[in-house]
Amino acid sequence: MHWQSHGNSYGIGTEIDHWLASGLSVVVNGSRSYFPEAIKRYKDIFPILIGADKAHLLKRLIKRGREDEQQVQNRLKLSDSVKYQLDHPALIYIENNGELAEAGNVLVEILTKKSPIDKE
Repeated sequence: MHWQSHGNSYGIGTEIDHWLASGLSVVVNGSRSYFPEAIKRYKDIFPILIGADKAHLLKRLIKRGREDEQQVQNRLKLSDSVKYQLDHPALIYIENNGELAEAGNVLVEILTKKSPIDKE
């Protein structure tokens, strides 16, 4: 799997196919824009979307300092676009508007449950 996002190239190697065939669980940090392709290839995908509201996203992008002002504005617009809206019956959304550890703890809790469908 490979895609481009925000001027960078990303990819996930085919070794995950071997790991899955061996019965392992695989966690991938992917792209919302590539998600439609990923669900074609991996029917049992369990998507977890981690997101923040625009105000928090703006603060983080500015603090990170990787993008110029125009790039930051483009990222904010993209976050609202239809292509970034995920639709999947198993989708879980983690709000990341607080401290990183808060969202991280929720992610760890989800990943360590026996069944990914058990959202309680």
